[in-house]
Amino acid sequence: MLLFQFPEWFEDLTDWNQEMHVKCTYNGVQLSETKFPKNWLIDGIQIKIIFPFCLKPWHRFKLQPSHKDPMKKTERSKE
Repeated sequence: MLLFQFPEWFEDLTDWNQEMHVKCTYNGVQLSETKFPKNWLIDGIQIKIIFPFCLKPWHRFKLQPSHKDPMKKTERSKE
């Protein structure tokens, strides 16, 4: 329990699974997944990270409809 909140490992793992690594040239052109270009040692390669993962201590909660009785609210307002 960190900062009085329960950890949300499932949400963190789904965010981590969205992270992608793409091999690119220096100019940003995507390389083939199976083979490198002939002169990649001279030209160099870069790794582009798409949807980078960032560990969050908490996620935003999805708002759920409340199950309160609307009649109780009107009774209090009449008093």
